[in-house]
Amino acid sequence: MRRLLKAVKPQSERYWRLYASGIVKQLGVMVDEHSVIIQALEQGDCDRAERAIQTNWLNGAERLFRVIDTIGERGSW
Repeated sequence: MRRLLKAVKPQSERYWRLYASGIVKQLGVMVDEHSVIIQALEQGDCDRAERAIQTNWLNGAERLFRVIDTIGERGSW
């Protein structure tokens, strides 16, 4: 897992730098999603935390896809 993360992290950071400005208006939604994750973890509710994490990842991917679709693919990594 660590090797996989090490391989993927630079690409994800590049995408974040390129596309972050396109999703900044949705920052409140992202904060709310993370708040649900934190609350579930604080309450020891592993199932709820897992669902919230999955929701955040799926929503995050959708947000990123919409930005890429709007402003186009950038980079050649």
